[in-house]
Amino acid sequence: MIRVYIHGRPQGQDTWSAAPAPNDKFYLNPFLDSRIGEDMNAVMQVDIWQENSYYSYIHRKNVLEKGNRPSAYFAITVCFEKQVCTKVATLYDLLESVYTQLCLNHLIEKVDKQEHFLVAQFKEQESLLKQITSVIQQNVDKYIAGTLNTISNKGVDTTKSAIKFYSTVDVDSPQFVTDCNNNRILISSDYPSKDKLPVELKQQISVIESQKQQVEGERNLWQSKAEHQQRENQVLTDKQKQLQEQIQTLQQQVSEIKGELAKKYQFQINELQNSLSKLSKELSQEKQQKKTLQEQNDSLQHKINKLQQGNGDELSSNGTPARGISEQLQEQVKEVRRMASRFRITNTTITMVATLFNTALLIIIVVLYCSVDLKSNNSDNETTNINAGTEVLETPIETPQISIMVEGEGVVLNNDTLTVNKAGDISVKCIDSNNFIVSQRNITAQ
Repeated sequence: MIRVYIHGRPQGQDTWSAAPAPNDKFYLNPFLDSRIGEDMNAVMQVDIWQENSYYSYIHRKNVLEKGNRPSAYFAITVCFEKQVCTKVATLYDLLESVYTQLCLNHLIEKVDKQEHFLVAQFKEQESLLKQITSVIQQNVDKYIAGTLNTISNKGVDTTKSAIKFYSTVDVDSPQFVTDCNNNRILISSDYPSKDKLPVELKQQISVIESQKQQVEGERNLWQSKAEHQQRENQVLTDKQKQLQEQIQTLQQQVSEIKGELAKKYQFQINELQNSLSKLSKELSQEKQQKKTLQEQNDSLQHKINKLQQGNGDELSSNGTPARGISEQLQEQVKEVRRMASRFRITNTTITMVATLFNTALLIIIVVLYCSVDLKSNNSDNETTNINAGTEVLETPIETPQISIMVEGEGVVLNNDTLTVNKAGDISVKCIDSNNFIVSQRNITAQ
């Protein structure tokens, strides 16, 4: 089955057919803006589109509309439905004969080197158009119909492919049939025949075609690489997006951890500050207690100094016996020991001072005790416990000329004042003028 179209631009785009197909207008409309054939007297354009083959005989060079508007065209298109023509040269000659014998001087005319439309619309010569359609149909049935082949490649569309050029004498060849299935073909008697080309030109064409194939191969290779690169880029983009999501998740986790740690360490800081405040208060209390202890120490030292400077009669005149004073001093010593022991763990210096001072007090007490006993002419033998584990032996007094001798490491006696610089065992002796030991006390300085 064939369809015949007469179309062009007699006075604006116009198309006529005895039996048009709805979709064919989409193939024919682009002819209006096409420039194919403008440099040739006549050309045939061959296309395969939507499983149909189209053969269009075109006059475009120096064609004017009826109103002499330039850039017009005149064309006859034959459409073979689902088939291709294998005798294209015969079809070319048929359409050229129809143009020269039926169209010229009826639809269009030649004036010098130009062609002018004689009608504004093709339907003005509708009876002639029907006659043209009938002539084409009869000749196709007679000379071409038996050689039509079914279109094997149903997905081909040559309207967007590269163009190949053929002379009218080269169209009925195996290569032409192959090219028709892959390319748009332009046929014209103005194109030189490949058989008539010089040998040198044929060699050049062969080299060019070889280069063209090579370029097309490289193009396909680069296109394949580009597609591969695009796929890799897409994979990298997906990975980057995934990593970005992971980074956001990790940042959120880090932020949460920082918040938790901040709360935890703030709590610990508060506890440490509270502990520091308590320690500050305790240290202040200890300083106050140390001050109190120092005051008591100074007071006790003052009392001892007074006892050293006084005698038994003065003590008696104040109403306080010598032994009572000794007991009071011992009570003071116990109090000093008790207070010093409270600071022994937290303050080593205070503990050492308290201990050495304790020992000094005991020694002074022994000295004073011996002095008081001598002045009161007490001749009884007596043993007194001054410190735990320390015994003092006292002998009868034969003479009032008594001197004191102290033995021990780090002990200095200066004007009845005993200074202890080092812990250890100390021996205090009362000796008369005959070098007899009147009284002796053994003391351990801690």
